[in-house]
This record gives sequence, C-alpha cells and structure tokens, in this order.
Amino acid sequence: MIKKIDIQQIDHVEFITYDNPGWGIIIFLKYLLSIERIIVRRNSISDSDFLIQVIDGNRLETKGSSTNLLELFIYILDFFKIPLNILDEELISLIVWFQKWYTNECDEYWEHLYGIKGEMNEKGDVFIQIDLDETIWGDEYFKPVLKCEKIDTKFIIKCKFSELVDNLIIFKNWIKSLQD
Repeated sequence: MIKKIDIQQIDHVEFITYDNPGWGIIIFLKYLLSIERIIVRRNSISDSDFLIQVIDGNRLETKGSSTNLLELFIYILDFFKIPLNILDEELISLIVWFQKWYTNECDEYWEHLYGIKGEMNEKGDVFIQIDLDETIWGDEYFKPVLKCEKIDTKFIIKCKFSELVDNLIIFKNWIKSLQD
C-alpha cells in the first residue's frame, strides 16, 4: 500500500454526488495500485447508510451515502496514512455543514438530475460545480467573490487546492445569508 500521499503521485481527483443519494471521491494516481479490483473497506448498514473504498487499477474510489461525507475523508486519510489531525475543527464543521446541506436538498428528485461535481488536476487546480437547479437557491443573486461565481443556476468555484476551504466557506455563508 501507499505510505504517503504526494501531490506528484496524483494525476487528478474527481468529486461527485450520486443519485442514491451519496458522495464519491475518486483519486487517480499516476501508477497502478492493483491489477485486480480490491475492496479495501466496506461498511454497509443499509441501502441509505453505506461506505465503501475500492482500489481499481490506478484509482482509489471512496463512496458513501449522503450522511457520510466526513467518513469518506477519514477513509482516504487513513488509506494514505495521513494523520487525522489535519482535519481541524473548522474543516470538520464545514464538511458536516456541506453534508447536511446536500442531504437537505435531496428530495428523491433533485439528486437524480442535479448535484455536485468537481475535480482537481495534478497542478492543484480545483473546479467545483454545485447545481442549484430546482432548489430555492437557483434563482438567487450571487455577487462574484474570490474564486466563486454563479452562472445561471450553477455555483462555480475555480481555485487552487490551497484556496478551496475559503471558497467553500463563501458558498456556505451565502446560503446561510439567504436563510436568515
């Protein structure tokens, strides 16, 4: 197994939501992890509460239900032997808020057609699109800030990985300002 993650080892990362509903983080590495598909971990409590981590070729796929986003990050950190203390209180709070926001938007319709997707390339450039179609946020105005903008009903973040938390906080604060 890999002892340590290094940005040079990553080809790219994809972040997606599934319509079951759930999350997926797929890390593509520049080298082969395994010739066979291997289930690293599986925790299936029910169809709506699951976590699974799979090695497939040069990919590490970590997937979970809508309420397990934080656990996905913990699985990934554990896989790469990265200390969990990099998840500071502010980051944990943001992940938990994002997980709750997404879960609240899932209404057995929205998650089948829309959702969240993102990617990070080997240079650390991040692109995230949060599709706000068919939500109460879709028609709301957002003034572009930092690396965030809203195009039609899509909230877009284009930034460096090191700027991602700050830009996700902007999304969170915008949503919270509309709730007040």
